[in-house]
Amino acid sequence: MKAYVTDIRPETSDGVASQPGLFATIYLKTDPTAGEPETWTVLIDDIGDIKVERETN
Repeated sequence: MKAYVTDIRPETSDGVASQPGLFATIYLKTDPTAGEPETWTVLIDDIGDIKVERETN
């Protein structure tokens, strides 16, 4: 996938999670002229397992 990241946001506005691990929402575009970016979720849990999923609403 040829894409560029437009934004990365942590689970909370201060970036400090209440549980171990990492949760972030990644916004990316594959086409610079696209209006809205694609949204993906990245979750790394406390034992290091990584899950990447396309965001669904």
